[in-house]
Amino acid sequence: MITIIADTQHIAKRYARIVGACDEDTHHYVGNNYAVTWLEDIELGFSSELNQTLDRLSPTELPYFPDRYPVVLQPANGHLKPSEKMTNYARILSELIANSTYVYVATSDLNETLLKSGPMLLTVPKGFLFQLHLRSLSAKGIRESLQNRLQIRGVQQKYEQVLKKEKADWLISANATHLFEKVYGKDSHQTGRIATPMLSLICRRYKANKEHEPKSTWQVNFSIEKDGEVYKFVSDEQFDNVAEANALYIKMRSAMGKEPVLISDVSVKTEELHSPGLFDYHTILLAANKYFGFGVVHTTQCLQKLFDHGLITWPFTKEYLISQNYARQFWNNTVHDLRSNSRWEQMILKIDQPNQDCIWEYCGKRDHIGICLTERKCNPDVFKLTKDEQRIYDLIAERMILAFGQSARMMTSTVWAFFEGHEFKVEKSALTEKGWTAMTSRKFGNTDTPYANYHWCEGEQEHFYGVSISKRTSQPIPLHTAETLLIEADLFDLGTTKEKADAISMLFEQGYIDMFEKEIIPTEKGLALYSIIHDMIIGSPRYMSTLNDSLSKGEYNKAMIRDYTEAIVRELLSSEILFAKRAVPIDEETQEIIDYIKEKAS
Repeated sequence: MITIIADTQHIAKRYARIVGACDEDTHHYVGNNYAVTWLEDIELGFSSELNQTLDRLSPTELPYFPDRYPVVLQPANGHLKPSEKMTNYARILSELIANSTYVYVATSDLNETLLKSGPMLLTVPKGFLFQLHLRSLSAKGIRESLQNRLQIRGVQQKYEQVLKKEKADWLISANATHLFEKVYGKDSHQTGRIATPMLSLICRRYKANKEHEPKSTWQVNFSIEKDGEVYKFVSDEQFDNVAEANALYIKMRSAMGKEPVLISDVSVKTEELHSPGLFDYHTILLAANKYFGFGVVHTTQCLQKLFDHGLITWPFTKEYLISQNYARQFWNNTVHDLRSNSRWEQMILKIDQPNQDCIWEYCGKRDHIGICLTERKCNPDVFKLTKDEQRIYDLIAERMILAFGQSARMMTSTVWAFFEGHEFKVEKSALTEKGWTAMTSRKFGNTDTPYANYHWCEGEQEHFYGVSISKRTSQPIPLHTAETLLIEADLFDLGTTKEKADAISMLFEQGYIDMFEKEIIPTEKGLALYSIIHDMIIGSPRYMSTLNDSLSKGEYNKAMIRDYTEAIVRELLSSEILFAKRAVPIDEETQEIIDYIKEKAS
């Protein structure tokens, strides 16, 4: 028998139809020597005994380092033990794997699969565990994937890496969380390896916004008329002192029409603008927030609904590029149905070479290339999509069509002028070839600038007129949106996109942050936690990024995790805000560890 493990029941049902597993049984489909099941009702995790041991310890006895981490079925939220349904499914999955000749993993996240069924998958004989090479929902794609087996090599090592990462998360999060509970009571504060540094990013931005003091700078401008066009030059230097700007302004006013400026440099740069690649999970979150104001959680829910209906999918490969054959397959499977929509037809007709070999560059992290449509037609009467789900679907459809567009070309001209030791410049960008930008009315940067050519020569002298001073006042840094938060978290490499999205969800659920229109703001609870941990390792994106980077690469070091946990707990114990007169000074050995962690991060 061959077992296929899918993400959800909707996907499993489609696989079952294609392979001929027509008989429905408890939590799986069976038939034609196939069994198809799904993962959504099972969750493995560490035994509650670990948390119970922490509850019995006093603050000074923390951190706690258990000798063993028993992996058990996790109960659903609000329950004391796993449900009977979950227990039965774990038994069924174990039996299916044990009785299978081959096992195929057809899930979107291998790490999540290993967390949910890792111990069971380890029982598969070496060389008999495979993953579907292409995350396609077409019958042809699935059959080809079943025939062209791609083995998941080193599944034992992969599971060990995932499990060690979970151990690191538990050690850091559980110890710090229980320390807060000893002070403020049960469920007072919850810390996380990724969530707490991200809270710091939100609070820092919020405080910088509120404490901003406007600062003004001045620039001197003048105009030159050439070939019937007027060009406005701006001083390269921004003057902090208005008196200095005025001195230059007066000097130039008196030289107007008498002393010319020297054209010191002329440069023309042409840049090729490639068509945008497919969305990955990160970029679609940013786009949905930018165009529709959707938050991370809402966009993820819409994507999940579209995926469950089989309307979207993504290639699943470890390579940096998706092959030409697969690119054409996705295009040919969807273009006929898309052309039934007048909006998409107009875009498709503007593609110069619809049968071109289109290769999408790697645009995600670890086994995730790009989100695209399946060949399944989006019928509103069948799927009953909400307005927001339809918006996300249209966003994916537009990006998929744009990916086949021709490259555009942008020309940027810069002219430098020199006067009395000061440099001025004028710069303009213009499209010389519209390419894919002509396919959509959506604005992409400054690609709508009309074409203009310059006729300047280095060494020329030009008379100027219209001298003026412009004042700029600094604006407060804007509050974080989901878009800017993910971008800044990326700079510190705070985990994968999914981990960061889960962290944001946790912060919302625990009441640390709220959203006003598109802006994310910390709540009173979030600011209270930030006031304690902002200078500590657990609250520093820079210090935690070093640990996150090591864990994401599978570089688990037991001593390193122990050092981080020790440093985090000792810093919290030494907090006078947290423990007042009962604060415990940091000992010399722990201080050395803290100094080493901070030095390594810098």
